[in-house]
Amino acid sequence: MSIFISYILIIIFFHLEQNGRRFARHENKADNQQNNL
Repeated sequence: MSIFISYILIIIFFHLEQNGRRFARHENKADNQQNNL
């Protein structure tokens, strides 16, 4: 049972990390647009 819970936690952590990178990428795009202005 604990193995199943740890497996779910790993999936959630990986999913959150991917979303965090995507969010950071959007933030960088916004900063670059402001710099171009």
